[in-house]
Amino acid sequence: MQWPQVCALALKLPEVEESTSYGRPALKVKGKGICFWNNPEDVVFQLENVDEQQFLLETQPDVYYITDHYIGWPSIRARLKKLTAAECDLRLKRAWLIKAPKAVQKKYAGDASLALNAAPAKKAVKKAAPKQAPAKKSVRKK
Repeated sequence: MQWPQVCALALKLPEVEESTSYGRPALKVKGKGICFWNNPEDVVFQLENVDEQQFLLETQPDVYYITDHYIGWPSIRARLKKLTAAECDLRLKRAWLIKAPKAVQKKYAGDASLALNAAPAKKAVKKAAPKQAPAKKSVRKK
């Protein structure tokens, strides 16, 4: 992929606009960044949390990576050459759902263009995590 293709996908989402962030091209919904052009090689997507970041790093290391700057922050860098249109669309939709103000989300709640074609990474992380035995409840004798 290339940045113009990322923009074309993002601009299909409600109220997304092209903008800038720190002097670089960015995509925003109501002023909140969802994706940033980093350089000709990659983009940065906003994520829900660092668990999602860790999940993407573990499951798709050829596409996603971070630098020290992103450790502990809910965002991730994606290699444009490895990023498919479907994966980019998913990341943009998830970022939109995370960053769009509640009023905007409510306005477009029934919009089919926002339907996610994959389970959220957060749920996948929970499924992948080892299950722990439930804590035993203490029983008090009378």
